[in-house]
Amino acid sequence: MRLISILVTPIVIRYKIMWNFLSKLSLIFVFFPMFLVRFLWRLLDIFDGKIGSILRYVLVCSRLGQCGKNVYFGSHIYIDDFSKLFIGSNVSIHHRCSILSGGEVWIGNEVSIAHGSSLISGNHTWINQDLSIRDNPVTLGSIKISDDVWIGCGVRVLSNVKIGSRCVIAAGAVVSKNLSSNSIYAGVPAKLIKSI
Repeated sequence: MRLISILVTPIVIRYKIMWNFLSKLSLIFVFFPMFLVRFLWRLLDIFDGKIGSILRYVLVCSRLGQCGKNVYFGSHIYIDDFSKLFIGSNVSIHHRCSILSGGEVWIGNEVSIAHGSSLISGNHTWINQDLSIRDNPVTLGSIKISDDVWIGCGVRVLSNVKIGSRCVIAAGAVVSKNLSSNSIYAGVPAKLIKSI
């Protein structure tokens, strides 16, 4: 057992040093104008896998409201407001996800968001009858995803929702209400399937 500890310790130390270095390197991009950051973000879509993810992490880590370590950003992710997105550590956001974070989106630690999912923190209103629904104001809410959550592919999480810890949300579900911890949810709208 001691031998395993001796072998693993240098790897863990190198891993922590690497993420600290990447976080500091990302400070360079704080001084870049936002249009240039967005241009580079789109340009980096040509890089897939770990290299592309590391480059995307370095580009936006210091622009986010909060960004932990070991965050995987897949290609073709759309984020409308970097400053209102708060991400913990050990998070993976896979390709073709949309994060509309105008009303703040909080993602805890150990969260995996599969490809094609959307986190939408705003809603259209239809109060003013003199305007089309499209021209009515948008109300902003927030989304809070607790630790240890797996969001399947194509899931839609809507505004003013809190997802409890250790949840699994099945592919294609639409989350419009708060979800309890230690549970599996599926369907449109998402309903409790079973506790875990």
